[in-house]
Amino acid sequence: MQETLTEIERKRYACQQELEQMRQTAIAHAQEIEDGADAYADGVLENIEQDLKEMLRIITNGRQQLQVDNLTQRNSPPGNKR
Repeated sequence: MQETLTEIERKRYACQQELEQMRQTAIAHAQEIEDGADAYADGVLENIEQDLKEMLRIITNGRQQLQVDNLTQRNSPPGNKR
């Protein structure tokens, strides 16, 4: 009987150790997935940021050109307006 209880306790302990190892592996794997997802999201956001900066540059240049055109039209003689 004592041998059986000892064997059960030994197997229970072995199972607990295996379970803890599985838990640690799962946590490490989840962290790797999270890190990869964060890196992917950062890359996507960086691309969006660059696209938006380019769009803003185009918009700013367009508005500046409109302002120059408006000033040129105001300062031209009346017969030379576009």
